[in-house]
Amino acid sequence: MTTQRPVIVVGAINTDFIVTSAQLAQPGHTIAGTSLIISHGGKGANQAHTAALLGAEVTVIGAVGDDTYGFAEIAALRETGIDVSKIARLPGQRTGAAVIHVTDDGENSITIVPGANGEITPTDIETALRPYITEEAVLVLGFEVPLEVVHRAAEIGQSAGWTILLNPAPTVPTPDDLWPLIDVVIPNEHELEAIGPAERILQLGAGSVIATRGGAGSTIYRPGEPIVSLPALHVVPVDTTGAGDAYIGAVAWALASNEEMAEAVRYASAAGAIATLQRGARPTMLHRDGLDLFIARTSAPQTASPRDQVIS
Repeated sequence: MTTQRPVIVVGAINTDFIVTSAQLAQPGHTIAGTSLIISHGGKGANQAHTAALLGAEVTVIGAVGDDTYGFAEIAALRETGIDVSKIARLPGQRTGAAVIHVTDDGENSITIVPGANGEITPTDIETALRPYITEEAVLVLGFEVPLEVVHRAAEIGQSAGWTILLNPAPTVPTPDDLWPLIDVVIPNEHELEAIGPAERILQLGAGSVIATRGGAGSTIYRPGEPIVSLPALHVVPVDTTGAGDAYIGAVAWALASNEEMAEAVRYASAAGAIATLQRGARPTMLHRDGLDLFIARTSAPQTASPRDQVIS
């Protein structure tokens, strides 16, 4: 499969501080942790990382601070082969950060400090996207940067005829006029509960919804078509941090490679499952052949199972 279109990611770039322990701390309680890992993160950067590992030509548009973490985050993306020329270094700002608490059974809780991610403006996005508007592209957006930035990027992408993916995380009050700009909305089940239901998102103009449901698999909703459910690949997770980002990055790569939606979801499910097998938000062992092998080893042959309901 050869990538036909570049992937452009407008999203957050963070440094992750990952604390592991037997259980999550309860309010007012102090517990002992077992380790502290400092690693690269941010939903946008994680998604770009996966798409690049799988073979996409990827550009990240975002911002970091003028601290040492900012240098490190840009270097890590560059090492993956990502174009980092559109990442701004903002004087006087700190690079975004996430404190991630992971339990022994792989569950997590996350606190995010936006830092430089919160300082990006619509004008910044207009300037950064201008060189690409004559190309075909897949544009990936998420809510870890200001909503007005997401909205302006989507407007530009729609005008350019791009395929636009939105990960509505973290959930924020979303104006109805954003949905007609989005081709594929990819929430997890909790995010869908906050912004949904899927039928409403489609009625407001989104092209499709892919709902991820952890071990229950994925569900594809499209107007006028049967709902399609695809199974999860069953693994024993080490750390679920970043699994959703790997999933979305794989969807972007597959759609940029002109794969059908169901095939994109099949690859994304494998990428997300692989991401849970190691600590940290960015899997290091992803490639297309590896996904095919992983799918073959972890699932019995089966096809998508349309339900009776049709979205109108």
